[in-house]
Amino acid sequence: MAPRTRAGTAPSGGASTSSPRARTPLPRQESEIPEPAAHLGMGPPAALPPPRPLHSYVYHGDKGIKVGDPPNYKGKTLSEFHSFTRALERKFRLNLSQFNTHEVRVIYAASLLEGTPATTWATKERELERSNAAMTWEEFKNFLLDQIEDHRNRAFTAAQRFNSLRQRDDENPSDFNARFEEYWEELFDDLKFIENAALPREADS
Repeated sequence: MAPRTRAGTAPSGGASTSSPRARTPLPRQESEIPEPAAHLGMGPPAALPPPRPLHSYVYHGDKGIKVGDPPNYKGKTLSEFHSFTRALERKFRLNLSQFNTHEVRVIYAASLLEGTPATTWATKERELERSNAAMTWEEFKNFLLDQIEDHRNRAFTAAQRFNSLRQRDDENPSDFNARFEEYWEELFDDLKFIENAALPREADS
């Protein structure tokens, strides 16, 4: 019968030999770890193109931005006048292909008049048709202004309002600044209108 051997000893009875241990592989270096893109067969991520500046977007044909109309104009206050005309001018600028003539702008704005301004404009419109004349957008705005207050007194009133402008106790700085800009624009527009109205008289004298 073959002699028994103890674990760790050679069959010949010599010194014991240690059994070889399984070696744990070293972790890969960072440079050896494959990139996810390379692993999936993808190239490096493409860079997004830089955004185009706003002024490069031009509207053509019937393209435009839909902008709602302001409330119907009743011609009660200067504040209502400025809100009405500014809202329309924003709409005109965003839809230049549709509102590209003074006639179209005036007719469109006139369709939003209500009450006394609508009646007064209907009379003025008949006068223009009989004389085969037209009105520019600026002239139409001045026409609306004259229905609120006589242009001879309007600049004086605007100057008084601007001079008496004070911040109210319940008014935050942003609201006060908005009123300041509104009053200043009214005063500037009225002085400019009076200056332009005086030019023909100076030329005749």
